[in-house]
Amino acid sequence: MMVLDASGSMSGLDNSLTWRRALASAKLLNALAEGRAQIALIIFNSKVVEQIGFNQGTPVVAQRLEGLEKGDQSQPIKVYGPTALYDAIGRAIEILDKPTSADVIYLIGDAGENASHLSRSKLMSLVDQSGVRIFANLLQPNVGPRNRSRASGKDAENLLELTQSTGGDIFQIASTQFHWSFQSPPDLPVEKGLQLFLAAIFENDVIEFPSSSLRPGKRDVAVSIADERKSGLPKSQLSYPHQLNSCVQ
Repeated sequence: MMVLDASGSMSGLDNSLTWRRALASAKLLNALAEGRAQIALIIFNSKVVEQIGFNQGTPVVAQRLEGLEKGDQSQPIKVYGPTALYDAIGRAIEILDKPTSADVIYLIGDAGENASHLSRSKLMSLVDQSGVRIFANLLQPNVGPRNRSRASGKDAENLLELTQSTGGDIFQIASTQFHWSFQSPPDLPVEKGLQLFLAAIFENDVIEFPSSSLRPGKRDVAVSIADERKSGLPKSQLSYPHQLNSCVQ
């Protein structure tokens, strides 16, 4: 479920660069999803302004993103206004309909939040109950004194907490630099780094422990990789919570 921020802060001082980066990120995920997953799309600012459901198919999402990138005037999207981020994520969970940890919400935006009716605490509870994982491409626009709707440091911290609590993560892009918590080769180009980040969304596995296998009162569970000489996976690692989903009772 892609959730695309089209609020005023996404235009930035450069007027369009941040929005173009957001569309490029959405198109890349859509391309990587072919044969792997179904894609739906939400575009929002102060409210959800456009929605393409799973029943319409991934090709419809691809066509719409292509049209937005080319500035299709038959169905224009105006990038302006406040940011109802929490409401948009709540809508995404509704569209997923009984989601599980196999489902993903991919947010593309600057983490700003200043217009939602849904509170942060209620959203955290909703996300926890759903089991859905949340990943985000956090874009840092070039901002000027007139752009007062830009994301604050606290907004970014809140989004990081939200994503990591679900077993997801953030890929952060600022100018030509990027940051993510996964290990990556040095001097990796931004485009390649984003591609690796998105590929991880599809490649993560889920490990579940039946409650009957745990002794009553035992709070800690140790997970270890099999002997690499026998497993055929040299130097295997699992990172919690980035690759191991949060524990759910």
